Amino acid sequence: MIAMSLQSILGCLIQAFMVGLVFAKLSRPQSRSKTVVFSKHAVICERNHKLCIIFRVGDMRSDSFIVNASLSVKVIRRKVTDEGEMYHDVVPLTIKPDSAEEPCVFLIWPISAIHIIDKASPFYKMNASDLVSDNFELHMVLEGTIESTSNTFQARTSYLPHEILWGHRFEPMMLYRRDHNKYQVNFSAFNSTYEVDTPIISAYELEHYYKRTLGKLSTISHGLPVHMAFQANPAPSNANAAGGGETSSETESEAGSKIP
Repeated sequence: MIAMSLQSILGCLIQAFMVGLVFAKLSRPQSRSKTVVFSKHAVICERNHKLCIIFRVGDMRSDSFIVNASLSVKVIRRKVTDEGEMYHDVVPLTIKPDSAEEPCVFLIWPISAIHIIDKASPFYKMNASDLVSDNFELHMVLEGTIESTSNTFQARTSYLPHEILWGHRFEPMMLYRRDHNKYQVNFSAFNSTYEVDTPIISAYELEHYYKRTLGKLSTISHGLPVHMAFQANPAPSNANAAGGGETSSETESEAGSKIP
């Protein structure tokens, strides 16, 4: 009797182990990657007087989180050597959040990945018209581990020059629900953008423009009894009410190679 009981318990344990093993093998990481979405377009706008390339990435599932997520962005261009050999030049871009500086990307809500166009960027001397006429592919890869099964997966997308909107900004997605006393993600605005005033010159020209402007302002304000920063043409005191108000805005596909 005792032997039969032990045999039944051991059989149940073996069966449970085999069911878990089969489930772990049959659960496909590819289906999990379909719940990770990228924005249909990337945008270029100003942030703190610097041009930035911004795109969105988010996880549609709320019952299973992605752990150890890392995000990488690369620029792929087709080039030809002096001997006529064609090859694809791959240049990695520095982005924020940068998984090289952080242990993992915090992906409990959609994030905006930002590439600041600075001297180290391949887009530093590229203006709006140069961007449209250029031939490259901006490739993004998100890698992570599924929390429930510990399987790794990879989601990726890419943007061609005509899919990068110059002078646009993403609509805010985070809403605060006072009735529920919590924040809520509005995924209907995930791909929504709106136009903003953005210089069409390159980041190189914009940087030198700001340097010249600050130099002129410091020269004009030199010797004045009151420091008037960023005001080249100070208005009379009785005309202060005529100034305009300031507004502020918050920002926030699997695909193969598209290079022709």
